[in-house]
This record gives sequence, C-alpha cells and structure tokens, in this order.
Amino acid sequence: MNTSKLSDWMQILASVGVLVGILLIFVEIRQNTELGRAEHVAGAYEMWASIAQIELQSDINELFVKSIEQPDALSISEMMDLSSWLVNVIAIYQRQTTLYQLGLASDPKAGLRDAARYYFSGRFGRAWFEANKEWIGMTPVVYETIRDEIESTPIQTKFEYMDRIKSQL
Repeated sequence: MNTSKLSDWMQILASVGVLVGILLIFVEIRQNTELGRAEHVAGAYEMWASIAQIELQSDINELFVKSIEQPDALSISEMMDLSSWLVNVIAIYQRQTTLYQLGLASDPKAGLRDAARYYFSGRFGRAWFEANKEWIGMTPVVYETIRDEIESTPIQTKFEYMDRIKSQL
C-alpha cells in the first residue's frame, strides 16, 4: 500500500515538475521575443541616427539642393554620393515597413511620403528612382508609396523646402 501511495505522489510531483518546466519555457520565449523586438527598434533608431549624423557632417543637403536646381551640373562623384544616400534612405523605410508588419513600429508611410517629396522632387531623384525601380531590396509597399508620391507631385526646379519653413515662422 505504501508503495502505491509513494508511486502516486511521485507521478503527481513529476507532473507538477513538467508544468513548471513548461511555464519556465513560456517565460523564456516571451523574454526572448521582447528582447528581439527591442533589438529591432534599437536597430531602426540607430539607422535614423546614422542618417542624421551624415546629414550634419556632410554636404549631402547641398547636393540635394543642387540636384533640384542644377541637376546637369552634378559631377559623377556627386551623383554617386546622392545615389548611396538614397539607397540608405530607402533601406531605413524598408526596415520601418518590416517593423510595422511585425507590429513593432508605427506605419512609416507618412514619413516615406515626406521623404519622397523631399528626395525625389527633382529630375535627378526621379531619374534615380526610375533606374532603380527593379532594385531587389525594394518591397512593393515602399516602391508603390514612392511611385505614387512622385506621380502626384510636379517636378521641382527650385528647392522650396526652406522657403515653406520660413513662410510659417
């Protein structure tokens, strides 16, 4: 009789141990998921910070003004700098779109529309986009958002962004 009761208690303890183990695994999976989300968000912020740092430490903004007001005066080196910059900007929006689809970020379309108006408003930006529309890394959402913004905005021949800001002051 004692052996039977002992066996019953051992089975109960083993079952409790299995349940505790399953709960621990669940907690660890949850922690890893949260850590993964935090890493994705941190990576996105790091990309934005690096873009902001490049803007502050380089003449990329002057190149964009030149690409709108004097696109024919761009040197090959300047075109390559602008092209590299546009690849980085699109890569950020690609990542933001992925984070949005995973539920880790807000919808990046509004920011992408603003960037499209800013970076693809002149002849150079539009020609670059047309030449790179088949780019393997560009998702349909990012491509369509930029394309729609380009199609709905007239080509700018004068950089008017700062004029608009000054008029609001």
